[in-house]
Amino acid sequence: MNGLKKLFCAAALCLTATAVWASTFTFKSSTGDSVTFNVPEEFDSFIKEYEDQIQQAINDNGVSTADLSNAANEINGHGDALKSFAEAYNGIEGSLDTFAGTLLKSIPSAQVGQNQWAQAWIGSLLPTFNMGGGVNVSAATVDIKPIKSFCSELGITALDSFNADSIPFPVVAADIRLGGIILPFDIGFSVMKLDTSKIDSLNQAMNGIALDYFTIGGDIRYAVFKLPLFNFRVSASAGYYYTSTKLSYAGSSSDMMKGAKLNLETSTFVVGAQASAKFLRILVPFAGARLMVSNGSMDWSLTPNWNQLLTGMDSAATYFLPKTFAGKTSSETSWQPQLYVGLGLDLFVVDITASVGYTFGPNVFNGAVSLRVAWN
Repeated sequence: MNGLKKLFCAAALCLTATAVWASTFTFKSSTGDSVTFNVPEEFDSFIKEYEDQIQQAINDNGVSTADLSNAANEINGHGDALKSFAEAYNGIEGSLDTFAGTLLKSIPSAQVGQNQWAQAWIGSLLPTFNMGGGVNVSAATVDIKPIKSFCSELGITALDSFNADSIPFPVVAADIRLGGIILPFDIGFSVMKLDTSKIDSLNQAMNGIALDYFTIGGDIRYAVFKLPLFNFRVSASAGYYYTSTKLSYAGSSSDMMKGAKLNLETSTFVVGAQASAKFLRILVPFAGARLMVSNGSMDWSLTPNWNQLLTGMDSAATYFLPKTFAGKTSSETSWQPQLYVGLGLDLFVVDITASVGYTFGPNVFNGAVSLRVAWN
């Protein structure tokens, strides 16, 4: 990380005695004098992206022409590391993009698990008053190797204690399901909002990382086949879920980063089929298949702690560094088939349901457990 401290500074002005020059950029001091800088090939696109921010920083800090020239001389001797910085910066971007892709693949599996009922169709609302509601906990595996790599590049220590390469991505939701009227269908809704920064115990346990999560969705199921024997039922379903996930990191004064943010939005359409039966009046085994179609977008930003990154450098160099680095990507539509099995316990008005599933393609495992009060 000591080399990275120098590299961030070098990248800001892109001055070096050894790099291959690709183009030039001109910045104006606070007095309006122009100073032209040669830009190495590795950083041509980087400076183009942040040129306005660099100029704004010069204006905001009242940088004189002399300071502009002195800062150039100060970092001129660190040009040999420019290529390493380019690789590090590209690695950071790549890690964030990969992690976003991982979340986009895992979130649909967690989404659809939150509204899982054992019976393929709970019955009609009238005249038998079939309905229920409760809480559900579902989770899907998420590969965190990309985010661990990202944290390592930036000196973020929050995940140092995690030895595993994947963790469960949890979803806790309240849901309700109502039987249909006249036709053999039912309809379900679920919603959840979780902001760990508002919960002291979670906030402390997550060591500077905060999660703000919101999901809402629902589905409709239509009974296509019924048999009185063992109360056997088969249903077809369709649903939609929207999820917003915001991850943020608040660094300490000794960290390389003051903060980092990642915002992710996902929309998922799902169609499926489920079969269930009932034995001994209380056991409800079930199995089904789904096809999830999802897409989403992700934006991220990093706020560097230049006091740490520029240790040993002239403070004037910080005038030319952008306050934030940011990026945004959108995902392509993802088609994910899933198989699942489970068992429900119908204990008079209390329903307990557990299920496990596997999503092909991204190779994601998921599971869900629910506790509800139900009449069906």
